[in-house]
Amino acid sequence: MDNSKSGRPFLIGLAWLGLIGLLLVPLWHTRHEPVHGDIALYSIVASEWLHGKTLYTQVWDNKPPLLYFTYAVSELLFGETQRATWALSFLASLLTL
Repeated sequence: MDNSKSGRPFLIGLAWLGLIGLLLVPLWHTRHEPVHGDIALYSIVASEWLHGKTLYTQVWDNKPPLLYFTYAVSELLFGETQRATWALSFLASLLTL
């Protein structure tokens, strides 16, 4: 029996935890800072869209609707708080690993 591969799943899991930890460090540091710039605008447009406003007529920005849809889903899942934006950022980072 080859013992060299028996600890491999543990090491892979440990590597994934390390990568996730590296993603959380910068996000954790900024968790209490207000959302600003483009991210704030995307969140506002998504929130208005969820409240019944029509994109590109009642609420406007020059980005495609899938961006606002993503922020809207995040707000539906996590509420209309900064936590929704934080969670979206973390999930996007995690999916790109």
